Amino acid sequence: MFYSSPIGMIEYQLDDSVLTFLKLHPGQKGKGQHNNDVLCQELDEYFSGKRKQFTVNVRQHLTPFQKQVLDFTSTIPYC
Repeated sequence: MFYSSPIGMIEYQLDDSVLTFLKLHPGQKGKGQHNNDVLCQELDEYFSGKRKQFTVNVRQHLTPFQKQVLDFTSTIPYC
């Protein structure tokens, strides 16, 4: 599925409301499908400035290095 965001298209996959895949296509414009799933709702709130943290569950398949990067970047505060 695709979500059209202010920073480009976001490609994602949900499996029983669990995020299993996400890829940002920066600068790519298009008409994303606007689904009524929890991720689209939270992305709408985030990009409108109403949400600072996401609650959608994520299934991660990360290498140890990717886990370190994610852990570090998650400490960066919302601006």
